[in-house]
Amino acid sequence: MTLHLKFLKRTEEIAKIEKKHVDELKLLNDKVEEIEAKHKQEMSSMEQKFQILIRNVINQNNSGVDMEALATMLSISGTSTSTHVPNNNKFLSSSKLSIFCFSIQA
Repeated sequence: MTLHLKFLKRTEEIAKIEKKHVDELKLLNDKVEEIEAKHKQEMSSMEQKFQILIRNVINQNNSGVDMEALATMLSISGTSTSTHVPNNNKFLSSSKLSIFCFSIQA
């Protein structure tokens, strides 16, 4: 009978440990989701500010850049802008825009 009580006690302890583990995992997952949501929001905000900055710089320099092509490139979110730059020599040859020819990872 003592063996049976030890077994029940051990089973209870294991169940408590498993529940504690599940609770800790849920807490960690919730924190990760919260951090990811905050990061996504911050990236979106930075992207919007960067788009405004680029538009202002280009408009101030009046560099003859195709603004429609630029707007299209800037409006694509969640992807690298380097893969969406139009194949347009006038657009790519602008010396004013050369500083912006780099990948922006969202």
